[in-house]
Amino acid sequence: MKKILFLCVISGFSIFLSAAGEKQLPPLLKGPYLQFNQKPSKGTIVICWETRDQTEGIVEYSVKGNEKEKEKTSDGKKDTRHEVSIAGLKPGTTYTYRISGGVSEDGSFSIPAPDKEKFRFVAIGDPREYDKTTEKLVKLIIEEKPDFVIGTGDYVSTGQSKIAWQDCFTMFHDLFKNVPFFPSLGDHDLSDEGRGAEDYCNYFVLPGDELDYTFNWGKSHFIAIDITWDSICKPSTKQYQWLEKDLEISKNSDFVFMYYHLPAYTAGAHRQIDTLKRAQRLFPLYTRLGGDFSFAGHDHNYQHWQAEEITHIVTGGLTQEILYDINEKEKAYWENKGYLKKAVKKPSYVVVDITPEKAIFSAKGLDGVFEKFEIPKKPLPRETGNLKDGKKEGVWSTYYQNDKILAEITYKNGVKDGKYTCYYQRGQKWEEGLYNNGLVEGKWSSWYPDGKLKEECYYTAGKLNGEQWYYNLSGKKQELQIFKDNMEDGEWIDYKEDGGIAGKYKFKDGEKIK
Repeated sequence: MKKILFLCVISGFSIFLSAAGEKQLPPLLKGPYLQFNQKPSKGTIVICWETRDQTEGIVEYSVKGNEKEKEKTSDGKKDTRHEVSIAGLKPGTTYTYRISGGVSEDGSFSIPAPDKEKFRFVAIGDPREYDKTTEKLVKLIIEEKPDFVIGTGDYVSTGQSKIAWQDCFTMFHDLFKNVPFFPSLGDHDLSDEGRGAEDYCNYFVLPGDELDYTFNWGKSHFIAIDITWDSICKPSTKQYQWLEKDLEISKNSDFVFMYYHLPAYTAGAHRQIDTLKRAQRLFPLYTRLGGDFSFAGHDHNYQHWQAEEITHIVTGGLTQEILYDINEKEKAYWENKGYLKKAVKKPSYVVVDITPEKAIFSAKGLDGVFEKFEIPKKPLPRETGNLKDGKKEGVWSTYYQNDKILAEITYKNGVKDGKYTCYYQRGQKWEEGLYNNGLVEGKWSSWYPDGKLKEECYYTAGKLNGEQWYYNLSGKKQELQIFKDNMEDGEWIDYKEDGGIAGKYKFKDGEKIK
């Protein structure tokens, strides 16, 4: 064996030089890091790491303070990628562990109790350049001692780059070996020209299909949802229907959080078209079924919004390398509507402290807290309507906390059938359309808070069909999309502010024609 003389750091991880001057990767490349592939309170955790050499992945673990009574488990095979699952752990208990098998590293983790009412988590987003600022912010996050971390996407600059993922896991090593990480997908995390997520799914071990998934921490519910370039976010999609079912099941949680990449609201200098076509479409549903909070990234800055009883946070600033300006025109528009509370261009992360009565938000940068606010726990939206044989019948109404109308939905034999209208808190129409035996049908429209038309879409038997029009805040055409049976089809057109054509794209059977 050649003796190692010294090491240097290249692309975020150590490169060892042998006595003969040959470059060698370190024995431990990534991790260890903590993942949950099912509800955390069920008592199963997955410890992941990657080694240079093919070895058996071994984990020794014990209850903290009782290290003499250790248990051992392994993945039972020789490989470079290790995912060791430990089951039968006791909720409300902290454990220490050590990985071995050609490498050695210690860490710790806690299994939350299902009735846990007080906890802390941190939200991060868009750290992909990994500069000195990111390094300093990660150290500050470790000092926060969060129970877990959620991410709003873009952990790497290029999803298919092995070096970029190496930089990611190197930067977060000291945090993720002791604190579970629950990511949501970002557009830069995608591989295969922005459409695949294979590398992302290979590195992270998450519940469900790993792109849209949920978990509970104590009495709060968390929803990670894929909102990137291919996300449509309309009632005709499986994703929308999955979200609706999940919200129906989880609406009695103390707090409900949803997090994703492309923001629903933003005053970023060049991001409005990204938000219009995607995440905003989910919020009439999310509001009606008792959602509380929303986290997004994509814009590399910090923003705090309050819209129709939902708190929206944009946290995309875990780097100094790329920070985006605030669009002053957009900022003034939304501040005037009472929606935008704060928008700043600075590196940051968000700490959230949960108590039985409220959620406390602290936005922090290198110089400490720059915004702090709290949101009290709220009751579910009130519903009124008639039942026939135990099933909803006729028009059912849902109300905001101030008793103003939120939504009216027509039912027949317990199934949505007829007119649906959702309203902004100030009384203007937000969204309107028709259902036919539970399926969206005909023309659906949505509006901005000032009453200007935002979107017109057309459905046939629950599927998008024909022209779909989108308009900007000035009421001018912004984009034309064409769908056939829920798939992109035909010529799409982007419009400039002056009405000129900014770009054209052709699709056939859901695939873009190059």
